[in-house]
Amino acid sequence: MTSTEYVLDNNNQLVVVYLSRFGCLNYTETILKGLQHMDPFIICCQENVDYFSAYNTFPIDTPKSKLSMATQSLSIARKVNQLMGSIKTSKPLELLIPAFHPWNHFFINWANKNDTESSLVVHDFYTHKGEFSVLIEALQKKAMASADRIIFLSNFVKEQAIAACGTIPISAVIPHPTIEAGATNNLPYNPKPNLLFMGRVKEYKGINLLISAIQDLPINKLTIAGEQTGLAIEDSPKLNIIDKYLTQAEIAALLASHEILVLPYLEATQSGILTLGISARMVMLVSAVGGLPEQLNEDMAVWVKPTIQSIRESLINLISNEEMYSKVKTNISKLSGQ
Repeated sequence: MTSTEYVLDNNNQLVVVYLSRFGCLNYTETILKGLQHMDPFIICCQENVDYFSAYNTFPIDTPKSKLSMATQSLSIARKVNQLMGSIKTSKPLELLIPAFHPWNHFFINWANKNDTESSLVVHDFYTHKGEFSVLIEALQKKAMASADRIIFLSNFVKEQAIAACGTIPISAVIPHPTIEAGATNNLPYNPKPNLLFMGRVKEYKGINLLISAIQDLPINKLTIAGEQTGLAIEDSPKLNIIDKYLTQAEIAALLASHEILVLPYLEATQSGILTLGISARMVMLVSAVGGLPEQLNEDMAVWVKPTIQSIRESLINLISNEEMYSKVKTNISKLSGQ
């Protein structure tokens, strides 16, 4: 399944509550495209009003710091009541919350008090290495306990939740939808390829393993494209560093100009970057961790352990073996339907 539609009621007025600024924006956009026939209303932060201009939006001021989060949370229940009261429709409302935010449970509480169905999408049950937060995990559990329905993106995360909570509300596992890359990778086998790591540069994504693994390998370059958040990468001759939030056009250009997309994650629940690789027909080298093996069959990528040795040996095999490269390319092209 690649859509939340089957868990939603077409007779209701869908209200999508997306309070994040950047996190899971591509995921939310992809879900909305599949729900356009439901003409959803969007509750979002002020910064994203223009981004959701194609929809009927209801903006809300969200905190930009931990201090303002604490002070504003004292009045958020009143803000939620006012905001929800401003939505005028003859249909019953239904909430869909596609990404984590500390205020999610206030909207779910409003729904519970007003006979309104609520669905909460859980991307990660636990916070990642380098991002560990007891508060975030507690707020996530609180929202999960109050929602009518939980949507997990992988069985891996669902099993984590069951192991920790024992029982959870009605739930469904709906895999991460494929994000349109905006480009098709038509590059042939290259004995001296360009490698691409894309997305936020975080500790748990194993970028340091990858940098160590490519030392002295016959590659043209490794491009590391994405905001460096909490992890600084030093420049070197074979590294092309793009430390910024990428536009859709930049993402498409990168996917079209590199032979191999590398996801050397130490841990993962699912990956939107992986779905971009599927859409672009990329040859990918992926760590077999968490929920990632649920997103691709064994023969549609080169799977590795999250170690320098495994990444290095697999890259050597892939770079030196045109038949392997072509086989993976053919298999991923079949999945992308192109």
